[in-house]
Amino acid sequence: MIVGRNIRPLPAPISGAVALLALASCSACASSPSPHESISQGPAATTTPAAPETQPSSSPVESTGPAKVTPLSVVLRTAEPSCALAPFPDGAVIACGSLIVAVLGGSVVQDPGWLEGLPEFVNWDTELLLDLRDPWATPGAPTLPAGMGLAMHAGNRHGPAGAFRWDGKRWGPPGGPSDVRRSSVREAEGISTVWSALPDGGLMGVQTSNEAHYFAPKSKTATKLMVPLTKDWFMGQVAAASGHDVYFCAWAGKMAHFDGTAWSEVEPPPGKVESCAATSDGTLWVATDKGLAQRPSGKGWSDVLLPRSVAIHRLEAVGDRLWVATDSPTEIWSTKPVGQELSVGKLQLPVPDMPGLSGLDVLSVEAPSVSAAPAAPGTAACSSLVVWLGPRWTPELHAVLAKHREADALDLVEVKGVAPGKVVPLGAGSSSMRVQPSGRPQLAAAGLVANFESGMRAVTALAPDLGDAPPRLLCASPRIAKKIPR
Repeated sequence: MIVGRNIRPLPAPISGAVALLALASCSACASSPSPHESISQGPAATTTPAAPETQPSSSPVESTGPAKVTPLSVVLRTAEPSCALAPFPDGAVIACGSLIVAVLGGSVVQDPGWLEGLPEFVNWDTELLLDLRDPWATPGAPTLPAGMGLAMHAGNRHGPAGAFRWDGKRWGPPGGPSDVRRSSVREAEGISTVWSALPDGGLMGVQTSNEAHYFAPKSKTATKLMVPLTKDWFMGQVAAASGHDVYFCAWAGKMAHFDGTAWSEVEPPPGKVESCAATSDGTLWVATDKGLAQRPSGKGWSDVLLPRSVAIHRLEAVGDRLWVATDSPTEIWSTKPVGQELSVGKLQLPVPDMPGLSGLDVLSVEAPSVSAAPAAPGTAACSSLVVWLGPRWTPELHAVLAKHREADALDLVEVKGVAPGKVVPLGAGSSSMRVQPSGRPQLAAAGLVANFESGMRAVTALAPDLGDAPPRLLCASPRIAKKIPR
């Protein structure tokens, strides 16, 4: 799923034999996000959720009024414009450009090694999609599940794109779809399919023709069913509480329920439906343009109080944990708190204030680079923090460091990064673009820092004196060329 920027609807996910690769050839993918089902998380600190703000009432059906305390806790606040989220039991992978974190229970982890094999444009204005092979399997630790897929698209509709799969050590070629059963379902021209794995091992695909293809657990053959939806929907989401308690919500349209045998229509709460999710206790959650509503099993709709009054873009759930993604600002909330709430500001972003790649004459986009792999925003969850200080060591830079005692926490080094590549046509006469890597090393000035707090104090103090090339607190495994004396 994708969250961020303006409130935007979610398209039916891309299906087919190579679902991950489809993003790279889709001419419209850059402007529209897709749900995760189809291709379909320094030192720990106790988090105190922000004081709740009053939510406008959506006057839902049989409303009992908003709860006095929000059930949601903040996991991440970020200056990144968009994030993708792929939940698994009691956790999730969250990706906001190069910021990739894993949450399991209350633990949040960011590993710079999780960027190995990704292209440099992961740090541009990039849209991401995540795909877990088995979203109902619990990892043994907060990490990236092996076999996880990632697709990205940067810039405008013609911008560079790529698809990758995590092999446990690095990102490589995507291979086929996460579930081979998808390949047996054909799509007529102009028809797309929203896919979702079910908790019992089944698989559900809902097509824009209002036909559903249901694979029962262990079955290799789909049963075709009709879904009572309007005929003009083109974006939707599957939400499963169990294998026989499955919902489908069409953006700004109808909702339907599958009981293991047939589909029936569901009355949604008032408002325009944006997203839906279902938790294992049978509760259905629906985000609308009026807020968030819940319907526990056997009960009516009621409002849910939010941590703050902000538009909800996306809901996700696996098991008993609900995830909420918001717009403007971009935040991730969960019904279970984490030990450390992450926050990402402008001095942590690898690419500063990038307006977006709207043209085709962009030759390169330079992001601070300290190693062979792209760098990510530095957070309290990262164990390898680097302060990027500029493209080179100069007497002026040394003088600025000497002015600020906060810089004493930095071990000064020269690092060997990678020079930016060029954006070139995908082929002769093509309007689509790709990135041609430079393959050239590029030195830079940097400082190693022991913890997140020291790093933030350093970049905050130094930024006013380094205005043309402000420092950045990054999460990376630096290639150290040499140590720099003070």
